[in-house]
Amino acid sequence: MPLLILPRLSLLLFFLQSLFFSDISGFLIPPSTPLQSPLRLTNVNLDDLPPGLDEGFYVIKSFPANVDAGFRRGSSFGSNVVFDNRARPELTSETNVTLPIALMVLDPSTYPSLSSARKACRKGNVILIRATNTSQQIRGRAGDRVTPDDTIHIQTRLSNSFYPGLTYAKPSFALPVLYEDDEIAVVDKPAGIVTYSHRKGGHGSLTVRAALPYVLRPPSNSTLRQVLRRPSPVHRLDKATSGLMVIAKTKGAMVALSASFAERKVSKTYSAILNGLPDDNGITDDDGYAIINSPVVGKEAITRWKPLRYARSLKANDNILTLVEFQPKTGRFHQLRDHSANVLSCPIIGDTDHDGGTESSLNFRDNGMFLCSNKVTLPHPTLLELPPPPPPPPPSLYPPN
Repeated sequence: MPLLILPRLSLLLFFLQSLFFSDISGFLIPPSTPLQSPLRLTNVNLDDLPPGLDEGFYVIKSFPANVDAGFRRGSSFGSNVVFDNRARPELTSETNVTLPIALMVLDPSTYPSLSSARKACRKGNVILIRATNTSQQIRGRAGDRVTPDDTIHIQTRLSNSFYPGLTYAKPSFALPVLYEDDEIAVVDKPAGIVTYSHRKGGHGSLTVRAALPYVLRPPSNSTLRQVLRRPSPVHRLDKATSGLMVIAKTKGAMVALSASFAERKVSKTYSAILNGLPDDNGITDDDGYAIINSPVVGKEAITRWKPLRYARSLKANDNILTLVEFQPKTGRFHQLRDHSANVLSCPIIGDTDHDGGTESSLNFRDNGMFLCSNKVTLPHPTLLELPPPPPPPPPSLYPPN
């Protein structure tokens, strides 16, 4: 079954000469049980952790010097696998090994392979303190050789968000979470906030993507898909548009949802207020929706729409404001805004790019654009067809009466 996000009732209030467009949000899905992070970093007071080599890094694990034991610490530490399975085990010393080998011996659950240990070194997560100079901390490298009297620390970048590794403060705007599970989330994007920062910057952390680690929890350990380093929007909404935005938390969900959008398996519904009285040309489908089939920027663009309500306004074109519902069947840039202004000849209230700058349009430019995504229907990326029940055992296996 698809995941359905439904709008709240009574979202719009019309007034005679002025109007206010409430943020459209809401859902009829029971809130999910709060997910537990694999590392409850948010339960850790960063002031209690030793600082790492770089700003924002903290030491989360330490391996003190142990001269007597050496690195070959017995089968319970996995050292037999580390040493004896090497191509030439007789050349591997217990008292002088490479840093990746030492990590595999000291923490085999975190570093089960040589590649994982080398990766930690390349990422700068290992601090090495030589016994010959205990006052100096250096960044451990994969080629470094260590002895049992050296001390090894593991550092990572931490912050006070749900996700580790953030170097910026929590953005100042609210981002309500309407639905969340281990794979996806749905948030209510406020108007005036961009989805991503521009390639050349300019928005800093005032983006939806920057706020997501502070409002969403990492997937639990039970998920089988590769977890994204940070949750990411699957689609975008214009800066001036508010409403529902779908977020992926795993790579599998990102791939599946991106394919669903590309194959047009996702349907979205928008509400908007138009300046004037649009004409449906009398062409409607079986559900009462009028069809707009007009290219945008040279590409096919199809929109279903129908009027929902009218209100009189002395400042509007034709003295009428129209509440409409849009269902875009394609996803062209500014498609709904273009179709409203150029096909229906009724621009969306507050659309400064398409309202033509007329006297009527200028009356409504101070309150933002009145366009909101308020319903999303999509297939959940983890919904699979259940296998048939197993056949009953043969009669000979039933217990006798």
